[in-house]
Amino acid sequence: KNPTAAGDLRAAMMDKATAEDVLASTQSCASERATSLEANLAAARLRVAEQERLAAELQAQLTLARDDQVTTPTTRHARRTGR
Repeated sequence: KNPTAAGDLRAAMMDKATAEDVLASTQSCASERATSLEANLAAARLRVAEQERLAAELQAQLTLARDDQVTTPTTRHARRTGR
């Protein structure tokens, strides 16, 4: 037996095990980061949807306010009450 070759083999096996550990750790970190980014994206989409809803609500209020400038009180009352 060649003691140098055996030592080299052990060192190579340890290097391989270390590389596999580093790879597994890196993959785990990447997976956690991806999950975090997906959650952040979902939260951002919810915020955007809420802002769009608020913008639509404000647009409707603005439209009513502009209509109020050019309509009579009777017309405004009829429009708002549905009569």
